Amino acid sequence: MNEDHVIRLLTRLLKEGFISSGEYNVTKPIGSRLARLYGVPKLHKAKENYPLRPVMSPIKEVGYGLGKMLRNRLSHL
Repeated sequence: MNEDHVIRLLTRLLKEGFISSGEYNVTKPIGSRLARLYGVPKLHKAKENYPLRPVMSPIKEVGYGLGKMLRNRLSHL
Protein backbone atom coordinates (compact mmCIF):
# COMPACT_ATOMS: atom_id res chain seq x y z
CA MET A 1 0.00 0.00 0.00
CA ASN A 2 1.39 3.41 -0.91
CA GLU A 3 0.59 6.94 0.24
CA ASP A 4 -1.52 7.82 -2.80
CA HIS A 5 -3.76 4.80 -2.33
CA VAL A 6 -4.34 5.57 1.36
CA ILE A 7 -5.00 9.27 0.69
CA ARG A 8 -7.58 8.40 -1.99
CA LEU A 9 -9.29 5.98 0.40
CA LEU A 10 -9.34 8.54 3.22
CA THR A 11 -10.69 11.25 0.89
CA ARG A 12 -13.53 8.98 -0.19
CA LEU A 13 -14.34 8.14 3.45
CA LEU A 14 -14.33 11.85 4.32
CA LYS A 15 -16.72 12.70 1.45
CA GLU A 16 -19.08 9.90 2.48
CA GLY A 17 -19.10 11.21 6.06
CA PHE A 18 -17.61 8.07 7.59
CA ILE A 19 -14.67 9.94 9.14
CA SER A 20 -14.38 13.50 10.40
CA SER A 21 -11.92 16.08 9.10
CA GLY A 22 -9.90 15.69 12.33
CA GLU A 23 -9.58 11.94 11.79
CA TYR A 24 -8.62 12.60 8.17
CA ASN A 25 -5.81 14.94 9.23
CA VAL A 26 -4.50 12.46 11.82
CA THR A 27 -4.54 9.44 9.51
CA LYS A 28 -3.28 11.10 6.30
CA PRO A 29 0.25 9.78 5.66
CA ILE A 30 2.81 12.50 4.97
CA GLY A 31 6.48 11.62 4.45
CA SER A 32 6.07 7.97 5.33
CA ARG A 33 8.91 5.46 5.30
CA LEU A 34 9.41 1.73 5.60
CA ALA A 35 9.15 0.10 9.01
CA ARG A 36 12.43 0.06 10.96
CA LEU A 37 13.88 -3.28 11.99
CA TYR A 38 16.44 -3.43 14.76
CA GLY A 39 17.72 -5.98 17.24
CA VAL A 40 17.62 -6.07 21.03
CA PRO A 41 20.21 -8.38 22.63
CA LYS A 42 18.97 -11.35 24.67
CA LEU A 43 21.15 -10.76 27.71
CA HIS A 44 19.60 -13.44 29.92
CA LYS A 45 20.09 -16.30 27.43
CA ALA A 46 23.79 -16.50 26.60
CA LYS A 47 27.01 -15.82 28.49
CA GLU A 48 29.30 -14.76 25.64
CA ASN A 49 27.61 -14.40 22.27
CA TYR A 50 24.40 -12.40 22.70
CA PRO A 51 21.79 -13.28 20.05
CA LEU A 52 19.50 -10.48 18.85
CA ARG A 53 15.72 -10.41 19.19
CA PRO A 54 14.22 -8.68 16.11
CA VAL A 55 11.93 -5.71 16.80
CA MET A 56 9.94 -3.87 14.11
CA SER A 57 8.94 -0.24 14.65
CA PRO A 58 5.98 0.82 12.44
CA ILE A 59 6.08 4.52 13.37
CA LYS A 60 5.83 6.78 10.28
CA GLU A 61 4.76 3.79 8.15
CA VAL A 62 2.00 4.38 5.57
CA GLY A 63 -0.74 2.61 7.55
CA TYR A 64 0.30 3.68 11.05
CA GLY A 65 -2.16 6.56 11.41
CA LEU A 66 -4.94 4.49 9.86
CA GLY A 67 -4.33 1.75 12.41
CA LYS A 68 -4.46 4.25 15.27
CA MET A 69 -7.78 5.62 14.02
CA LEU A 70 -9.27 2.14 13.64
CA ARG A 71 -8.08 1.19 17.13
CA ASN A 72 -9.88 4.21 18.58
CA ARG A 73 -13.04 3.48 16.61
CA LEU A 74 -13.14 -0.21 17.54
CA SER A 75 -11.98 0.09 21.16
CA HIS A 76 -15.54 -0.16 22.52
CA LEU A 77 -15.89 -3.65 21.06
